[in-house]
Amino acid sequence: MNSTRLWRPGAVAVACLAGISAGLLHGCTDDSTSSAVPRNNPSRVLTIVTPHSEKIREAFEIGFNSWRARQKKPYCRFQWIMMGTPQCIEYINSVFTLTRDDRPRKIPDLMFGGGVQDHQFLADRNYCEAFKLADVIDKFPVEIGGQPTHDEKSRWFSTGMTSFGIVFNERLCQKRGKAPPRSWEDMADPRFSGWIGLAHPRTSGTTQRCMSLILQKQGWERGWATLMGIFANSRGLLDRSRDVLQQVRNGIFLASMAVNFDGLELVALTNSSVAYTNPPGASALSPDVISVLRCGKDHELAEEFLRYCLMEEGQMLWGVRSEYRGAYSDTLYHYPIDPGIYERFSGKLAVPDNPLKVDLGLSMDLEHSQQRANVLILVADALGGDNHILLQEAWNALIASGASTAALAELTAPPCDEVKAVQLSEDYGKALFTDPNRAAEIRADLAKQLEARFRRILATTKQG
Repeated sequence: MNSTRLWRPGAVAVACLAGISAGLLHGCTDDSTSSAVPRNNPSRVLTIVTPHSEKIREAFEIGFNSWRARQKKPYCRFQWIMMGTPQCIEYINSVFTLTRDDRPRKIPDLMFGGGVQDHQFLADRNYCEAFKLADVIDKFPVEIGGQPTHDEKSRWFSTGMTSFGIVFNERLCQKRGKAPPRSWEDMADPRFSGWIGLAHPRTSGTTQRCMSLILQKQGWERGWATLMGIFANSRGLLDRSRDVLQQVRNGIFLASMAVNFDGLELVALTNSSVAYTNPPGASALSPDVISVLRCGKDHELAEEFLRYCLMEEGQMLWGVRSEYRGAYSDTLYHYPIDPGIYERFSGKLAVPDNPLKVDLGLSMDLEHSQQRANVLILVADALGGDNHILLQEAWNALIASGASTAALAELTAPPCDEVKAVQLSEDYGKALFTDPNRAAEIRADLAKQLEARFRRILATTKQG
């Protein structure tokens, strides 16, 4: 889904009044012009493709324009293209690879959000501009949690850090007599049958990364046993992680995978009836990355926004509680990447720890992350529809019958060996863009194999 996000009327009014009283803004008559700009010269537009939430988009839009006002620069209009991280990459790729007539109408200046592997994909295809920002990033560590904070060729930069874990409705878990899930294995426990919410790894970068961490931590065989248990416990696969989290808040689901800032925000919104945790020893830090795209129309303004995100003003937006930064936007619950923020705003941050000093257990394996993502997408596609129902039926039948560990192991075994899975997923990923019929054939073949397994186990259980 594409959307153009403008300031909410209330936020605009407050920002305008504050700017006028401070003598910083020269006018705020609508969402696209400023009296500092001649009427025959419309304000500049910054188009950004992003997976970030409305609150993040609004905070940086207000913050950037407030900073520009202090520099005596006119208001610029933001045009947001909002979708899941994988769709952001597909969208940008289509801008560069489709013919002019077939390209999306909105051409982005930047991609804001997503991880290292996402932006490295763009950089490797020469989609990103390089910028020398030594004057800004020299104060940042070269890496955090084993992850680089910027590209060696200066084509992408980390603006903050995130972690990945579990969000759960603690109050309703207690009401239903279920111990809350605090590890990935807990999410695969039969006590959560029908109570886990998931977003599809095709459309959710959060799901991709959480599932990839499970495979990295537990290995191929054990990791897939956990993942298949989680799939079996889930009611289905939604398109967006934030939609899943809303259902956790409502109690439709009891738990889901989450990125830390979404989880912590939900904790605050629900007065802690919902909780978030990083699974002990099984989470990792991941850079939240930004890059300027060569296809953009205003490279100067894009570079200015890039610099703003890395300056103290932008870093404060990520981690400092709104009441301590005098901002007209909400608290964002991100880890800033500037070490100085943790010192200058000690006790005023929205995040509970300092990623420069905390070991979450894993360093995300960038070398194999894309391979794992491809495998996860293929398997999730093959588990869709009737196959997911069969998996649930077989899972619940085995649990009800008190089946042996061996029977459960057969049900939750990997879809195939790792070498074959990687090859199939690579073929599948390419075919999705070049040969849809071949992609459908690969998906159908795996789906048939899984269907046969589930039916066999279900039949055996009923006979027993």
